Amino acid sequence: MKNQSTETGDRALWYSEHASFSGNTELKVPDLLPLPYTEEAVRHLSRQIIQEQDFMGERILLENVSTYLSCQFNEMAEGECIAAVAHEADCYLT
Repeated sequence: MKNQSTETGDRALWYSEHASFSGNTELKVPDLLPLPYTEEAVRHLSRQIIQEQDFMGERILLENVSTYLSCQFNEMAEGECIAAVAHEADCYLT
């Protein structure tokens, strides 16, 4: 997501992405759903962020989404999971 343009308009000051999903191969929903708070999710999201940051040549900002329901597969607290992703991927966090 391009959030703010520079004076020349060709580059953003920073880029962000949400720590979320919106479905699977069988079902898509028009909402940003929180990831399960698991070690597997930390590794998966961190790899995706690292890949994007390597491609772009700069760090991105990770945005957490609101959590309204608890996933039965959670292995850690919300803050612990998001902080682990930000640490592992060396990205910004908001």
